[in-house]
Amino acid sequence: METLTYPSPKPSALDLQNAAITLASKVPVPSNSSASLRKTSSLNLTAQQRLTNADDLSHFVVLQNEIPNPTAIIHTLATSYPNVKIFYNPSPLPARKAGYNQDFLSALHESHYLIVNEHELAGLVKNFHPNPDREPLTLLNNSSNFEPHSDNLDLVNLNIKLLTKLRTLLTKPSLIVTLGPAGILYSEEGKFNYAYILSEEVDSEDIVDTTGAGDTFLGAVVTSIYRNETLESAVKFAARASAETIKSRGAAESMPYWKDVEKRGWLL
Repeated sequence: METLTYPSPKPSALDLQNAAITLASKVPVPSNSSASLRKTSSLNLTAQQRLTNADDLSHFVVLQNEIPNPTAIIHTLATSYPNVKIFYNPSPLPARKAGYNQDFLSALHESHYLIVNEHELAGLVKNFHPNPDREPLTLLNNSSNFEPHSDNLDLVNLNIKLLTKLRTLLTKPSLIVTLGPAGILYSEEGKFNYAYILSEEVDSEDIVDTTGAGDTFLGAVVTSIYRNETLESAVKFAARASAETIKSRGAAESMPYWKDVEKRGWLL
């Protein structure tokens, strides 16, 4: 095992993919504190080996479809590590219909937080909902304090319908849908409602590179939940963090520190 030490608390997100450091490990703490992130020397491990290497006290696990068989990891976590919160971003989606199987659907059910973009939302509904093209009879209740801009209204309304369909399929997880500059939709765990959050505007001349914006959003959500923030606050913070990321070039190196995002203030 390789040990990496950072001036932060124990990382809140154990990334079984590559032990990447995200916003989740950049939370400010007293200067005399440090934390160790244990990183495996090989990425070619089985799901069970990865779980064996995981600290039993880890609070959160973040998973994407870029690792082998994430559904098996989620199932093992759900059955053997019930205290671990599972954040699942099912990206990339399966390329073939056969990939939308019962194991995949079970992994969605067993996750605590499901984070997708508009294309992934559409793909999940198309392949799992029994009537993907039928208008929902009832929409999720709107608990928002914000309204989308008029030029984004059609896109937001379409995704509210898709989110409603996904909620009828998945009653457990909190659902978060990113719509790029059109905003964010989310539905809290087990509730038949949704809320809409505006994306934070960034002047076109300040946009340098959008690479890493999605990963930053995911890391920021995990960090905020780790700090006992509400889902609303987590989504707002993640929107601000993503806005900071696209102002710099690169992926991981463009991810901001918590303190840098806090300087922006609550603009939403």
